[in-house]
Amino acid sequence: MDKIFPNSLCKFKVSEYKHLNEKLISEIYTIRKKNKNGVIKSNFGGWHSKDIYVYQDSDVRLQDISNIISNFYSEKILENKKNVIVSMIWANINNKGDYNISHSHPHSHYSGVYYVKVPKNSGSLYFNNSYEIIPEEGILYMWESHLEHEVGKNKTDEDRISISFNFNFNDLEKQLKEQE
Repeated sequence: MDKIFPNSLCKFKVSEYKHLNEKLISEIYTIRKKNKNGVIKSNFGGWHSKDIYVYQDSDVRLQDISNIISNFYSEKILENKKNVIVSMIWANINNKGDYNISHSHPHSHYSGVYYVKVPKNSGSLYFNNSYEIIPEEGILYMWESHLEHEVGKNKTDEDRISISFNFNFNDLEKQLKEQE
């Protein structure tokens, strides 16, 4: 099959990410203490937090990065100043040998990942098993949710920590109508 329409992949370097990441690491380990087992989705090993529904949840965690992601999406993807909120966000911790199998994010508009802690050789992000992104701390990537992607195996003894998120069609439509 030939693909004739390209897909978008947006990249954004978060300013002052080192301070943010220190705070996020503490927050993510606190969330994991409260929910040690996490959930199983695309993760093979590792820990995946329960989904946090930002738009609906009054007790939102990961608020600082949620705001950064929302601002980036509003300004760079929607190209306007309307503030739309991330629909769903979750944290991932991959230990040695852990990885994520190929998957997409159905029922969403855009998906992405923010890299909190990335030791060398802790697993790249792959799209359609061919396009490789070597993750870097402080980098935010966003793509169309239908794109298949996976995360390579963590080959280090250190945790690899990331935060993933979705923008859901229904939540976006509702939020934009509320701002009219």
